[in-house]
Formats: sequence, C-alpha cells, structure tokens
Amino acid sequence: MSISSNRYVDVTSAVGGGDAIPTRELLLRLFTTNERVPTGAVLNFSSSSLETSLRDYFGSDTEEYKQAAYYFGFISKVATSPENIQFSRFADTNTSAQVFGSILPTLDTLKTVTAGAFDVLLAGVTFNVTGLDFSAATTYADVATALQTRIQATAGAMASTTVVYDAARTTFDFDTNGDADGDISFSAVTVDLLDTIGWGENAVFSNGVEAQTVTDTLSDSTSLNNNYGSFSFIDSLTNDQIVEGAAFADGRNVEYVFEVPVTTINRAAISGLISGYASCNMMLSYPGQYHHLLHACVLAASNYEKPAASKNYMYQTDSRLTPSVKTDAEADANDALNVNYYGQTQEAGVDVSFLQKGRLTGGSSAPTAMGVHANEQWLKSYLKSQFLSMFLALEQVSADLVGQGIGMSYLDAGISLALTNGTFSVGKTLTTTQINYITQLTGDSKAYLDVQNRGYWYDVTTDATTNTMDYLLVYSKRDSVDKVEGRHSLI
Repeated sequence: MSISSNRYVDVTSAVGGGDAIPTRELLLRLFTTNERVPTGAVLNFSSSSLETSLRDYFGSDTEEYKQAAYYFGFISKVATSPENIQFSRFADTNTSAQVFGSILPTLDTLKTVTAGAFDVLLAGVTFNVTGLDFSAATTYADVATALQTRIQATAGAMASTTVVYDAARTTFDFDTNGDADGDISFSAVTVDLLDTIGWGENAVFSNGVEAQTVTDTLSDSTSLNNNYGSFSFIDSLTNDQIVEGAAFADGRNVEYVFEVPVTTINRAAISGLISGYASCNMMLSYPGQYHHLLHACVLAASNYEKPAASKNYMYQTDSRLTPSVKTDAEADANDALNVNYYGQTQEAGVDVSFLQKGRLTGGSSAPTAMGVHANEQWLKSYLKSQFLSMFLALEQVSADLVGQGIGMSYLDAGISLALTNGTFSVGKTLTTTQINYITQLTGDSKAYLDVQNRGYWYDVTTDATTNTMDYLLVYSKRDSVDKVEGRHSLI
C-alpha cells in the first residue's frame, strides 16, 4: 500500500474539439393528413427502412410509401441517393387523441393477463382502467374488445373510446374519438402490461389538437425539428394554402424549398399567386408520377462533403418519369410562367428527357437557379453548425482581436470546403454594377478583386458592448451553363 499519487498530481482526461452540432441535412419532409403520423412529431425513415419499417408502418398501398419509394429510388449522376426522409402531420381538421400500438406478442401471452390495470392521462385528467382479463379470448379481436369495454367503463372522455385490432400490423390502436381533446399518455399499474398490449414506450402517441393552418403546421414542425431541405404536401392544397407555403419558404430566407406540383389547368393561376415569393419549385405534374419531387431527390442526394457537389439541376434525368412536355409551344408556355417540367427533346433519332429549366420563384435578389439556391442552403447550414459548435466547445470566444481570429478560422474552414465542393466560383468576371455593389457593401475598394480572383471576401468584427461577433461574407456564386451556342465558319 502507498499514498495515492492523485494527492499530488491528478490528471483528468477528456476528448475536446469535437463538432457538437451536425450540419442540417437537405432531405425531404412530407406533410400528410394520415393519422398514422402523430401530431407534434417528426418521423424519420432511412433508405434502408423502405421495405421494412416504413412499408410496415404506412402500408404499401399508401401515398406515403409510394412517394418515399420514388424518392429513395433516385440515383444521381455520381451514383448517390437520398438517405433519409421525414413525415410530419398536417392536422387540417380537429383531431382526437390516439395511440398506435407496437407489434403484439402471441395470443397465449396476452391470455396470461387476468387482473391487469393501467392509467390513461388525457388533458390532465386521469382515468383508472382496471379489471383487464384476457384469459377467455380466442382471437386478438376479443382482446381488443375487452380492452375497449374496460376503458369505456371509466366514463367521461373515455366513454366513446374505441380499440381496434389492426391485423395487417398486428397492433391495438386506441382512439378517444374526441374533438381536439388534448395530450394523451399511459402510465403503468400492472408491471409490463403496457408493453404486453403494445402501448408501452414503442407505441406512437398522437395528441388531440385543433385544426392547423399550413403556416402553423410548417412553423411548428420546423420549430420541433429543422433538419430538412425541402418540403411538400401529400394532400392537395387550396390556392390559399399554397400561398401560405410559399410565404413560409420565402420568409425562411434560402433555408427550404417548397415543392409545388401544378397542372396545365392551374399553372397560370398558381404562378400568378406565388412567383413573387422566393424558394418555390413549381413543377408540371404527370398523372400517377411524382415529377415535383425530382428536385428534392437531387437536393437530398447531394453530398457537400465531397468535391464537385455543386450541380446544374436543369439537366437532371430520371428514367422512371414520363416527359410532360414534348413541344416547343408547351415549353414556351411553361417557361413564361416560371414552371419547371420534365421535357423531351431528340437528336439523331434518340429521345432525351431531363428537368427544365431548373428555376425557382423569387425576385431579382433571390437565388432562382436551383443549384445556386442549394449551395447557399448548404453553406448557411454549415456555418451555423460550425459557430454553434464553437460556442459549445470553447470556454470563451473573446470580444477582441483574439475572438476575431477564432471567428475567421471557422469561416476559413467553411470557405475551404465551399471551394472544394463548387459552391464558390473562382475567376468569374464581374460587371461594373457588381463591382460597385461589392465596394459599397464592404467599404473596401479592392474587395471585388478578392471576389473575382479568389471567389470570396470576408470580414469579422466583434463588439464588446453588445457581446456579438459580426461577419460579412461576399462570394461569387457558381453559375451553370444551360445552353451552347456555336458558330461555324467554313473557309
């Protein structure tokens, strides 16, 4: 035995310098009125779960599964595909409190319950469910009936409750059949009973809420989880609701893209309503197909950690899609309305189809090229995550020259990646107006040379009075060539 050396030197080990905040994924979020998606939640499914949990959860004949199958089936030009998809509830009418159970054990296991009990908590009121006896059941439906009977016996808000056995999913589903009746939860009385009947921690709980507008739906879902890049609605929206979605996308300032399917019948009206809002993709639809999700597929398949991630969306192809435009007249009609389409051309007798023209809505100050918009979506998200990680990892970022240097180091990391993945354009000739704008914006008469020759210019300042760090980044966006015009001179 000896005196511990820790009395003299005590060394504590820790791993430091890790990025605490991930960069936002530019994946697709689908909003649906399907009751299987709980209110106040965001469901995430990976590509590997398509034919397992996602199909089992929604069913193979649902739009949720079909649209996810199309989305995950996309393969980019560099052999990448979307990795995740999300679903969020659009409660367009008042909803009741519901619980969707997990997969049940064998009927023999359920029959071992002879004196079970649990509590239901609805909108702050507790209902004691007792006397559960499944020993005489001969089918799962018998157990569901026994559950329903004992729950209804607690009266009050439980009097109209139904419990249904879903044979396809092998679950018990609970519904109060109320009207915006509040938060729902269960608590155990008999040990393991809730897990046995599928209403334990693996169940899906959906609170009863009042009908929400599109604006409230998008705002609440994003406040809950902002990890997505584009969004669309499975159910058809009214024109007023489409405007709400467009206003939300516009107000988020190049964070999200609203995927809007249009037809030859309503394209002019919808274009007139939302063309002034930024970040909307009006895409000509085709019966039974998901043309409007092609942009979302390309966006989600982009890996900005790799070189040459920047892309031109105009020439993106998907052999699963049927061209919706095959004539110059129709192409001109859509172009005039800023409506994108999957168009077909031909050369040497070979038909070629691709996305056209790859433009989003918005005014003169908005990034309307899909590729430019995507690059800025990624850059904003990346720098935001890096600066949040800075605050969480470092003991202090001082409001002085040292702090400015720290801020510059995080910007440098983002800039280095942006130069590699093609977000920035180097060597682009600037117009006189652009030069003067950069000079006026930066207060530096030579700043435009950096933007032109290096692709970017930035400045970082700190303010000890307000305890803030402020940075200004000016960069040359990566534009795409959409057309080749040649001249032949024969001598």
